[in-house]
Parts: sequence; C-alpha cells; structure tokens
Amino acid sequence: MVNISLVEKAIQDGRRLLSALDNKQINVRAAFWIYDSESEEWRLTLAMPIVDEKGPKESYREVQTVLSDPSAEKLDLSLRDVTVVSPENELVKLLRFAIHFEGTGGIVFEGNTINGIYIEKAYIYRMC
Repeated sequence: MVNISLVEKAIQDGRRLLSALDNKQINVRAAFWIYDSESEEWRLTLAMPIVDEKGPKESYREVQTVLSDPSAEKLDLSLRDVTVVSPENELVKLLRFAIHFEGTGGIVFEGNTINGIYIEKAYIYRMC
C-alpha cells in the first residue's frame, strides 16, 4: 500500500508559497493540494484569474518568479509540484460548491463525494 499522506513540510511550503503570491499581489482564488491516485502524487493546485487573462504559460512564469526569488525563504517546491488552473476549472467549481474558505489556514478534505465525484484526499488553503 502506498503512503498517500501529505507531509507537514509540503503543507507549510504550500502555505508559504500562497503567502508569497499574496504579497506580490498575485490573485489566487483557490489553493489546495490534491492527491492524484493514478500518478500517486500530490499536486498543489492554484486557481488564478491570470490563467484566463494571459494563459497558463504566464501564470507558471509568475509562480516561478516567486519560487526562485533569492530574497524569499527557500521552499522545497518546484513547478513540477504545481498546477495552475482557471478559477472556473471544474474541480475548483466542484470544491467551491462544498467549501468556501478564505485565508491561508487549512482544511483536510478526504473521502467525500460531491455531485457524484469522489475526492480521495485534499488539503485546502483557500476556496473562494
């Protein structure tokens, strides 16, 4: 059996990345770790209006700028860990239907079905 627990370091790094994006005034409407059982990996998903405005390439560039900022605290994250999506992404809309949560706190969401879609595991920082 694969250990699918999200480690505390990843949770803290995700929270720090979200705070750094907020500090740079990059609008993140939803931020959450989601477990993909097919790849057996956790992905940090960021729903950002810039995806609709300028496309995913520019969105990833903004995230990479924060990740590689030499004046910022070093995070054990890379773009490989991050997925940027539109705030209108189906998974984001599905989670938003069940949860509305602002800030950078955290909610564990696991083993739930929303509108017939099973969410195995997620850790939600923000859903607005």
